[in-house]
Amino acid sequence: MGMKEFDLQKALAGSRVVTKEGNEVKNLTYLKELTEDEFKVVGVVGGELLRWTEEGTSVYEDDAFDLYLATERCEAWVNIYRNGKGGVEFGNKIYKNPTDAEDNGQSSINTYVCTTYISWED
Repeated sequence: MGMKEFDLQKALAGSRVVTKEGNEVKNLTYLKELTEDEFKVVGVVGGELLRWTEEGTSVYEDDAFDLYLATERCEAWVNIYRNGKGGVEFGNKIYKNPTDAEDNGQSSINTYVCTTYISWED
Protein backbone atom coordinates (compact mmCIF):
# COMPACT_ATOMS: atom_id res chain seq x y z
CA MET A 1 0.00 0.00 0.00
CA GLY A 2 1.32 3.39 -0.95
CA MET A 3 0.78 6.69 0.81
CA LYS A 4 0.30 10.29 -0.23
CA GLU A 5 0.63 13.52 1.71
CA PHE A 6 -2.26 14.06 4.11
CA ASP A 7 -5.02 16.38 2.92
CA LEU A 8 -7.68 17.16 5.54
CA GLN A 9 -10.38 18.07 3.00
CA LYS A 10 -9.91 14.83 1.07
CA ALA A 11 -9.84 12.86 4.31
CA LEU A 12 -13.09 14.41 5.50
CA ALA A 13 -14.62 13.76 2.06
CA GLY A 14 -14.00 10.04 2.52
CA SER A 15 -10.49 9.26 1.29
CA ARG A 16 -8.89 6.40 3.21
CA VAL A 17 -6.50 7.62 5.92
CA VAL A 18 -3.62 5.69 7.48
CA THR A 19 -0.78 6.38 9.88
CA LYS A 20 2.85 6.41 8.74
CA GLU A 21 3.04 2.75 9.79
CA GLY A 22 0.02 1.88 7.64
CA ASN A 23 -2.58 1.51 10.39
CA GLU A 24 -6.08 2.50 9.28
CA VAL A 25 -7.65 5.56 10.91
CA LYS A 26 -11.39 5.30 11.51
CA ASN A 27 -13.99 7.90 12.45
CA LEU A 28 -11.74 10.82 11.49
CA THR A 29 -13.34 14.06 12.69
CA TYR A 30 -12.39 17.72 12.58
CA LEU A 31 -13.31 19.67 15.73
CA LYS A 32 -13.21 23.25 14.47
CA GLU A 33 -14.78 24.49 17.73
CA LEU A 34 -11.51 23.84 19.61
CA THR A 35 -10.21 27.38 19.10
CA GLU A 36 -7.41 27.19 21.67
CA ASP A 37 -6.14 23.76 20.64
CA GLU A 38 -3.88 23.03 17.65
CA PHE A 39 -4.84 19.30 17.67
CA LYS A 40 -8.34 19.61 16.17
CA VAL A 41 -8.37 16.34 14.25
CA VAL A 42 -9.36 13.18 16.11
CA GLY A 43 -9.73 9.57 15.01
CA VAL A 44 -9.53 5.97 16.16
CA VAL A 45 -6.47 3.80 15.51
CA GLY A 46 -6.44 0.27 16.87
CA GLY A 47 -9.25 1.05 19.31
CA GLU A 48 -7.56 4.16 20.73
CA LEU A 49 -8.66 7.78 20.24
CA LEU A 50 -5.77 9.85 18.88
CA ARG A 51 -5.31 13.52 17.95
CA TRP A 52 -3.56 15.40 15.14
CA THR A 53 -3.06 18.88 13.73
CA GLU A 54 -4.90 19.94 10.57
CA GLU A 55 -1.73 19.00 8.67
CA GLY A 56 -1.84 15.44 10.05
CA THR A 57 0.98 15.76 12.60
CA SER A 58 0.44 13.56 15.63
CA VAL A 59 0.24 14.89 19.17
CA TYR A 60 2.99 12.35 19.96
CA GLU A 61 6.67 13.10 19.33
CA ASP A 62 6.96 9.78 17.47
CA ASP A 63 6.01 10.48 13.83
CA ALA A 64 4.79 6.87 13.40
CA PHE A 65 1.28 8.20 14.11
CA ASP A 66 1.39 11.04 11.52
CA LEU A 67 -1.42 10.88 8.96
CA TYR A 68 -1.30 10.05 5.26
CA LEU A 69 -3.83 9.36 2.55
CA ALA A 70 -3.73 5.77 1.39
CA THR A 71 -3.33 5.35 -2.34
CA GLU A 72 -5.99 3.31 -4.05
CA ARG A 73 -5.13 0.45 -6.37
CA CYS A 74 -6.73 1.03 -9.79
CA GLU A 75 -6.97 -1.46 -12.61
CA ALA A 76 -8.22 -1.43 -16.16
CA TRP A 77 -7.79 -2.94 -19.60
CA VAL A 78 -6.47 -1.14 -22.67
CA ASN A 79 -6.16 -2.05 -26.32
CA ILE A 80 -2.97 -2.07 -28.33
CA TYR A 81 -3.00 -1.21 -32.04
CA ARG A 82 -0.49 -1.16 -34.90
CA ASN A 83 0.35 2.45 -35.67
CA GLY A 84 1.16 2.16 -39.37
CA LYS A 85 4.83 2.97 -38.81
CA GLY A 86 5.88 -0.54 -37.89
CA GLY A 87 5.23 -0.02 -34.18
CA VAL A 88 2.37 -0.29 -31.73
CA GLU A 89 0.53 2.15 -29.49
CA PHE A 90 -2.08 2.11 -26.77
CA GLY A 91 -5.64 3.09 -27.54
CA ASN A 92 -6.96 6.23 -25.88
CA LYS A 93 -9.66 4.54 -23.77
CA ILE A 94 -9.50 2.42 -20.65
CA TYR A 95 -12.09 -0.27 -19.86
CA LYS A 96 -13.35 -1.77 -16.62
CA ASN A 97 -13.31 -5.31 -17.96
CA PRO A 98 -11.49 -7.21 -20.71
CA THR A 99 -14.64 -8.16 -22.63
CA ASP A 100 -15.62 -4.54 -23.29
CA ALA A 101 -12.05 -3.69 -24.30
CA GLU A 102 -11.77 -6.65 -26.69
CA ASP A 103 -15.18 -5.96 -28.26
CA ASN A 104 -14.26 -2.34 -28.87
CA GLY A 105 -10.77 -3.17 -30.12
CA GLN A 106 -11.91 -5.74 -32.62
CA SER A 107 -14.56 -3.38 -34.02
CA SER A 108 -12.09 -0.49 -34.40
CA ILE A 109 -10.93 0.83 -37.77
CA ASN A 110 -7.36 0.63 -36.40
CA THR A 111 -5.39 -2.60 -36.63
CA TYR A 112 -6.13 -4.25 -33.28
CA VAL A 113 -3.32 -6.31 -31.78
CA CYS A 114 -4.52 -7.30 -28.30
CA THR A 115 -6.05 -6.20 -25.00
CA THR A 116 -3.80 -5.95 -21.94
CA TYR A 117 -4.31 -5.45 -18.21
CA ILE A 118 -2.83 -2.39 -16.47
CA SER A 119 -2.81 -1.31 -12.83
CA TRP A 120 -1.59 1.74 -10.93
CA GLU A 121 -1.86 3.50 -7.60
CA ASP A 122 -3.82 6.72 -7.53
